[in-house]
Amino acid sequence: MLSPTVNLEVQLVTSLDVSSVSSIYSICTSLQYVEIGSMAIVECFFPFRFNGIFWYHLSRSGDEVLIRLEKQPSGKFLKSGEGYVNGRFDILSNGSLVIRNVSEDYDTVFKVILVSDNYTLSEYTVETVATIYSHQLVPFVNGCGNNDLCYISYTTHDILNCTVHGARPAVNLKWYKRTQERNEELGATVVTHSNGKHGFSSIASIDVSNFGSPLTTLKCKGFGIFLNSKSIDIDVIIENDASYHKSWLDASVAETKVLPNSNVTIQCTNKTIPKIFLWKVLQKNFTKLLMFSVLGNPRYMESLNSTRHYGNGTIVLTNIQLWQSKEIYTCVYAYGNGYAFTKVQLFVLGKSISELWARICLGYQ
Repeated sequence: MLSPTVNLEVQLVTSLDVSSVSSIYSICTSLQYVEIGSMAIVECFFPFRFNGIFWYHLSRSGDEVLIRLEKQPSGKFLKSGEGYVNGRFDILSNGSLVIRNVSEDYDTVFKVILVSDNYTLSEYTVETVATIYSHQLVPFVNGCGNNDLCYISYTTHDILNCTVHGARPAVNLKWYKRTQERNEELGATVVTHSNGKHGFSSIASIDVSNFGSPLTTLKCKGFGIFLNSKSIDIDVIIENDASYHKSWLDASVAETKVLPNSNVTIQCTNKTIPKIFLWKVLQKNFTKLLMFSVLGNPRYMESLNSTRHYGNGTIVLTNIQLWQSKEIYTCVYAYGNGYAFTKVQLFVLGKSISELWARICLGYQ
C-alpha cells in the first residue's frame, strides 16, 4: 500500500479505462466549474499508467486523504477514503474526482497527488467554483416586463434598472447607447446582492433624465457563462417628452391629398432604410404610438390586420376614410448620432364612394 492503512470500506476496480487519456503527462485544469444541485466531475487527465491517485479537500480535511485510487499487487485498483465511504465522493478509473451532490460549499480548493508507475510524485491543485444557471431569457428593465424590446417615457422613469437574478457567480451587466452607426458603452452603477442558495442578483442602474435627445435607444446586456446563452440583452427606446414635443413642433409637415377608400404609402425616409425608427399618429389632439423597430426587430401596438401595414421604414394606409382627414403621421428615425423627423398630414378629398351612391339613390326617390 502507498499510504497508511485505514479501516474503511473499499471497492476493487477490476479494470482501468484509459481510452480517454492521450497524453503521457498528467493534466488538471486549475479552475473548474461545478453546478449546484447536480453531480460534477473534477477532471484530470493522467498518464496511461499510474500506481495511485490521492485527492485532498484542502479547505476541510487538511492532510487527511479524501478519496484514493491505489494499485494492488494483483494489478487491480482499490478505492478508499472517508469521502468514498460516506458516499459524498467517488473517483473514476482515470483518476478524476466525482462530487455526488454539489452545494455552495464547493467554492473550494482540491489537491491531487499522482504516484506514477515508477513511483515519482506529482502534485496539482484545482479550484472549483459552485455555480447556478440563471434561466432568464432577457434582463429585467423596469417598465418592460419580459420583453426584449420596449418603449418607455421619461415622465414615468428617470432611473432605469437592468436586473438579472439567480446566477452564481454574478452576471456582468453593461448599458450601451445605440445609434445608427455604433454602440457606445455608458457608465452605470452596478450592485450585486447575494440570494444565498439562489445565486446573485446583479443590478445596473442608469439615469436617463440626462439624455436631452427626443429619443434615445439603449441596450442592456448581460454577460456570463451561467446564462442560458453566452449573453442576454434588451433594447429600450426612451422618449424625452419635453424634447420630443418641441422637436415635433419644429419639424416641417408635408401634405398628402388622397381620395376616400384609397391607399397611400408614406416613407419614413428616402435616404436609407433606418435601423431604428418608430411611427406615431396624431388624431384629434391625441397622439398614438403605432409601432417601433430596432435593427429589424419590430413591435406593433395595434393588430396587424388593421388598415395600417408596415415595411422597412414605410407605413401603408389602406381604405382611407373621411374621418382620417387631417391625421398627422410621424416617423422618428435614427440618423447619424441623432434622430430626424418625418411628418405627413393627410387630407381626404370629397365624399366617399358609398356616400356618393347614397346621394344618387336618394335622388331617384
